[in-house]
Amino acid sequence: MANTSKSNTQKKAASGAKRAAPPQKGKRPFRRELGGVICAVLSVCVFAAYFKVEAILIDFFRLLLSGLFGYGYYIAAPALLAASGILLFHKGRPVRLRLTCALLMPMFTGSLFHLVLCATEFTSSVGILKELWTSGAAIASGGSISGALAIGFSAVFSKIVSIILFAAALTAACFIALQSTIRAVGRRVRAYEHIAYEVQEDEPPAATITPAPRQEPPHPKRKGSIDIPLDGEERPAAQEEPPKEEKKGSFLARRRPGVKTPDEVLAAEKGVRTEPVHPVADAPVHASSPIAAPAPLPVSTATDDAEEAKPSRGSKAAAAQELARAADAVADEIASSAAAAVASDYEFPPITLLNPPGESNESEAGAELRNNARRLGETLRSFGVDAKPGDVVRGPSVTRYEYVLDQGVKLSKLTNLTDDIALALGASGVRIAPIPDKISVVGIEVPNRLVTPVCIRDVIESPDFAGHKSSAAFAVGKDIGGRRIIGDISRLPHVLIAGTTGSGKSVCTNSLIISLLYKYSPDDVKFIMVDPKMVELAPYNGIPHLLIPVVTDPKKAAGALQWAVFEMMKRYKAFSEHGVKDLASYNALAGKSEDVEKLPTLIVVIDELADLMLVAAKEVEESICRVAQMGRASGIHLVIATQRPSADVITGLMKANIPSRIAFAVASSLESRIILDNTGAEKLVGTGA
Repeated sequence: MANTSKSNTQKKAASGAKRAAPPQKGKRPFRRELGGVICAVLSVCVFAAYFKVEAILIDFFRLLLSGLFGYGYYIAAPALLAASGILLFHKGRPVRLRLTCALLMPMFTGSLFHLVLCATEFTSSVGILKELWTSGAAIASGGSISGALAIGFSAVFSKIVSIILFAAALTAACFIALQSTIRAVGRRVRAYEHIAYEVQEDEPPAATITPAPRQEPPHPKRKGSIDIPLDGEERPAAQEEPPKEEKKGSFLARRRPGVKTPDEVLAAEKGVRTEPVHPVADAPVHASSPIAAPAPLPVSTATDDAEEAKPSRGSKAAAAQELARAADAVADEIASSAAAAVASDYEFPPITLLNPPGESNESEAGAELRNNARRLGETLRSFGVDAKPGDVVRGPSVTRYEYVLDQGVKLSKLTNLTDDIALALGASGVRIAPIPDKISVVGIEVPNRLVTPVCIRDVIESPDFAGHKSSAAFAVGKDIGGRRIIGDISRLPHVLIAGTTGSGKSVCTNSLIISLLYKYSPDDVKFIMVDPKMVELAPYNGIPHLLIPVVTDPKKAAGALQWAVFEMMKRYKAFSEHGVKDLASYNALAGKSEDVEKLPTLIVVIDELADLMLVAAKEVEESICRVAQMGRASGIHLVIATQRPSADVITGLMKANIPSRIAFAVASSLESRIILDNTGAEKLVGTGA
C-alpha cells in the first residue's frame, strides 16, 4: 500500500510538472513573428508585381490576387504590409481583430470599386465566377470574391446602399487595423499645424541677428507666460507689465497686471483689521505709534491690544468672522481674475510633451515567469496542496499565477502558506485571494523583479480615454491584466488619496490633473489648488484652468474652502430658480437659452491635508464635510491627498462623506483601516502597486 501511494504521488507530481508549462505560451510570439515575416515577403512580391517584374512566384500572386479581388489587387500590398507590422510589433497585445481587418481591406475595396467602376453587367448564371475571375485578372471588375459579393449586395440592398455599406466597412477596417479614430487623426493634424506655425514665428528672429535683441535674456521672455507669484511672494515693479511678445494660442495664460494674489489681498485686510480704533479720538492709533494718547484716556494702548487679541484667538465668533473675511478675499480675487481674463480659444497641449511608453524586456520577463511558475508548483506540492496550474497574467508590477483547487481543498490551507511561498520565491511578500467570476480558482500575486513603468501618455492616447463620455474623466493607470483604468470624478464624486512618502501619491494626483488638462477646456473644468508644501502644485501656476493662483498659506486654504461652500449654495439657488436638479441639466438649459450662463465643473485639489488640519482643523473639516455632502450635484468635487493617514487627519466625519478612496503603500494595517476601513494596503509593493 505504501508503494502504491508513493507511485501515485509521483505520477501526480509528474503530471503537475507537465501541466505547468502550457500557461507560459512561450511559442505564441514566435508564431506571430513568423507570420509577420511571411506577410512582409508577400507584400514585397506584390509590390514588385506592380512594377511589371516577371517571376514565377510574383506572377502567381498577381494572378491569384487580381482574380479574387479585381480592383482590390492594388490594396493587397499595403494590406499585407500592415498585417506584417501588426504581427511583428504586437507587444503582447491581442492582434486577431486588427489582423482580420487589415486582410479584409482588399476585398472591401474590390467590392466598392466594382459597384462604382465596373461597366460590364454580369447576369446570374453557372459560369459567373469564371467570368468574374477573367475580368478581375484584367483589372476590369471586382474579381471572383469581391465581384460576387458586390453583385449579391446590390441585388439585396440596391446599388447606392451597397456603395455606402462597403465604404463604411472599408473605413472601419482601416481605422481598426491602424488602431486609431477619426478624432485622433484630427488631433494629430491640429498638432502638426501648431508646430508649423511656431516654426514660422521663430524664423524671423533667427534671420535678423543684431546686437540689440541679445541684450534681453530669453528666459524672462519665456517665463513671462507662467511666472505667476506664489502666495507670500513679493512682486518686483519691473514685472508688473506683461511681456511685449507672446505666442498666440499659448497653453499657459499670461499674468495680467494689477491682479493681486490671495496673500496680498488678505494681508491688506489683516492690516486694516488689526489696527485698533481709538475709543475717543476719531483717527485710529496703532499700537506701535509714537504719538501719545490724549490725557482723558484712562486705558493704555497695550491694554487695548490685549483686549483686541483675546477675543480674536479665543472667541468662536471672531474665528468665524476671520474665516468669512478670508473667503470674501478669495471671492474678490476670483472675481478680479475673471474680469481681467482675456477671451481666447483654448489650445490643448500637444501629446508630444509626455514621454512615450518604453520598450520592455520580454525575454527576461518570460524567464522570470517560467522560474516562478516552476517554484510555485514545487512549493505547493511539497506542502500537500492539490491544485492545478491555470493562466498566468503579468501586470506592470505584479504577476498573478492562477491555480484551480481540487474538490475538498480549503482556501485557508493555501492562504496560511503566504510567508512560505514568499520565502520560496525570494519575494518581499505575496497576496493570495480568490478570483471573482471563476469557480475554485485562486490567484497568487507575486511582485515582478522587472517592473514595467506605466506612462500616462499610453492611457491618454487610448480610445477608451478619448471617447469617455464624462464631465470629468481622468487617467489612473493599468490593472494587473494590462487594461487601462479610467476614473470619473463626477461619479466618485470625491476622492481621498492617502499613502506614505514615496508610494506614488503625488504621481497619482499629478496624473489626475494632467489628464483633465488634456481632455477638457477651461470652460468645462476649473481648479482651486491648495499646496502647503509650495513645490508639488507650483508648476500649474498660470494655466487658464486655475481660478486663483495656487494657495500655499494654510490659513488662506480655509478661506478658499469656505468660498467653495458659498459657490455651492449659489449654484443650488440658481438650480432652484430654473427648475433643474444638477449641473448637467443646468448646462443643457444654458445651451438652449442665452440668458443662462454655462457653469464649469469645479475641482478643489488639496495636496497635503495634514498641514491644513494643524492650522485650522475645525474650519477645514466643516468646509470639507459640507462640500462632500452636497457638492456632487452642483459640480464641485474634492481631491484630497495626505501622507499622514491618522485618525486626527482623516476624521470619521470625513470618511463618512468621502466614500471613494485610493490607498497606496502604508506602514501598518492600522493605517490601512483608517483609509479603507479594511486591511490590505500594508501589503502593497509601492510606486502605485
